[in-house]
Amino acid sequence: MNKTVLAVAVSALCGNVHAADMSSTPSQNTSVSQTNVVMVTAQKIEKAPYEVNGSVTVITSDELEREGATELYDSLKNIPGVSVSGGAGRPQNITIRGMRGNRIKIIEDGVETGDGYGADDLSDKVGRNSFDLSAAKQLEVVKGAGSSLHGSGALGGLIVITTKDASDYLTPNKNTAVEVSTNYVGESDKLKGTVNLAQRIGSSEHLIRYSQWTGGESENYTGEVYDRDVDGFDLSLTSNFYIGEHQEIKTKVSYYEDTMDRNDHDNYKSGDFNENTVTSSNKYQATYLYNDADFVLFDDAKVLGYYQSTKSNNNKTRYKTKLVQNINYKFLLLENGQFDEEKVGLKTEFQRHLDNQNIVWGVDTVFKEHSRTLGKAIISDGSTSTSQTNPFADANTFNIGLYAHDDIMWDAWDIGFGVRYDFHQLTPKDKNQLASNGYNFALSDTTSSEISPSFSIGYNFTDELKTYFSYNHGFNSPNYAKVYGYVPHDGVPPFEIVPNYNLKAETSDNFEIGVKSRMGIYSVNAAVFYSDFENFIRTKQTGMNSDNGRITIQYVNLDKVKSYGFEMGASADISETVTASGSVGVVTAEEENGAYVETSTPWEGNLALHYSQDFDAFVRWNFAAAMNKVPTCSDGECVTTAGWGTVDLGLSYEPITDLFISGNLNNLFDREYVRYQDVGGMSDAQSKYNAEAGRNFNVFVKYNF
Repeated sequence: MNKTVLAVAVSALCGNVHAADMSSTPSQNTSVSQTNVVMVTAQKIEKAPYEVNGSVTVITSDELEREGATELYDSLKNIPGVSVSGGAGRPQNITIRGMRGNRIKIIEDGVETGDGYGADDLSDKVGRNSFDLSAAKQLEVVKGAGSSLHGSGALGGLIVITTKDASDYLTPNKNTAVEVSTNYVGESDKLKGTVNLAQRIGSSEHLIRYSQWTGGESENYTGEVYDRDVDGFDLSLTSNFYIGEHQEIKTKVSYYEDTMDRNDHDNYKSGDFNENTVTSSNKYQATYLYNDADFVLFDDAKVLGYYQSTKSNNNKTRYKTKLVQNINYKFLLLENGQFDEEKVGLKTEFQRHLDNQNIVWGVDTVFKEHSRTLGKAIISDGSTSTSQTNPFADANTFNIGLYAHDDIMWDAWDIGFGVRYDFHQLTPKDKNQLASNGYNFALSDTTSSEISPSFSIGYNFTDELKTYFSYNHGFNSPNYAKVYGYVPHDGVPPFEIVPNYNLKAETSDNFEIGVKSRMGIYSVNAAVFYSDFENFIRTKQTGMNSDNGRITIQYVNLDKVKSYGFEMGASADISETVTASGSVGVVTAEEENGAYVETSTPWEGNLALHYSQDFDAFVRWNFAAAMNKVPTCSDGECVTTAGWGTVDLGLSYEPITDLFISGNLNNLFDREYVRYQDVGGMSDAQSKYNAEAGRNFNVFVKYNF
């Protein structure tokens, strides 16, 4: 695999590929957009970020390339109110304004990514980042609930990823385009190569994309993290078929695979431990578009059908030695855990454009199948014992949602209101499946439903200054793993997590007041926010199983949680070539009794100077205050963090036409520090590997033929 990656990387610099330019262009393709105007699509009705009555951050592919970002935590780390824990080779959890895990919805090209299955919304992995970031045209980060448009899962916010298609490479006079690129990321020793081939054939356009990578886990400061090797690839074909002047069919087929191999673990000798995890996702989707129809009910229509399969296969091999009557016996423990999620769905979206008014409405439906199995084998002294269990019952999920949203422009006022109804049903495939694990009770179906309204109002004092207020209701239906999980632990003390099919849906009420200004050389966005979360799902000790002596623990609707904070971003054009910018934010999350929640963040942000003329460059100071608003752990107060500051440098340059090079030097002064979001809720003993990487660099090279 390494040779293939190197070959792709080298081709970015010395490839011998000829791209033909053709003068003939089908009339159907004259509408292909070549604009660089950034628009927000997460609101269904496209707007510029300034026009949205709320906090939305858009990150373009150009910005990702200048930063050398290849992971979610790279791309989102400079957004106030947003943090991503983990790194390459480790689970990456997105936290938005105090909410994380499956309470944050990730949507790629209209389709929600797969489920994450970390315990208690920690360490979510499968589905959370089973996509290649280099395919992204732009990322949209919506802070606060998005359930009135996107339904369950958008309780605390959402990430919307739009990937590139052929129109991003072709022009009316260019029917073939080839782009090759390579990345090197020093923090994880990751080398990545990508090839994009775009081709126009008659009245259709096609993009074939292949990306491959090899490397390791993101390093900590001392280099003492677990030794993980990470390899993977991503392959996709996107096609646009233009039918006359108003209709289009867009199809996409993609396959993603990422392999992690780990060969060390605490308390194991070298060679006595191995873990191999293969995560894969394949997706098939087709979208029908009808634009400028001028019908009574809609002008523009979009119908999206899709199938997606997400899988994880985790294998562990462990050697253990046990002393029996003064004789050491060596045991070989083999463990295989599998996660499978399949879903098929249909989404519709209809828009009607009237004078000073835009209306969007539609219906979304999806059917999912979930399966998680755990197989174990113990080999000792020539004998083998095996077991096969389902720690979580196989289940089906059915969702349907109906929504409508209206935007009205009246004099200096922008008014938006919407509502969505969602129905959610969970059904176990076998109501007695957990009996093989020792849970001798039949499982039941569970349903939940919710009406999620939203309202916003903005006032434009001038074309360059506005203020706004927004309210959004959030909704998150109970996850099958929390409803149908039975996981026994025979440690000290022994306990078991038992099903709870009486769980209610989590809900949130999100309020925000903000101001946006773009006066002359200055630009300012500032907001204060407050969110209430009810029926918050957490684990709680609910009793004792007298039959086996285990403590019983369930996911229950226990807590009310609130989060509040402040965010601000500003920039100023000092001269024609130099711009100063900065951002700062803080999030405080508390339980009803006033105890802090681990998803709080300290005051943190950055200040930067950007230069742009013959080349682009920046210097940025990243900072965070000390954090002592922490929850209580079992052995006392959870870990706190000290304040820190680091400096990053970046340079990007086009030495010749169509060749782009960028380089970044991160943590210039080799500062040792810990980000609170990486250790929030941990004890000191658990946080030993979480100091950030020392001085490191990224390089990105791209050439267009």
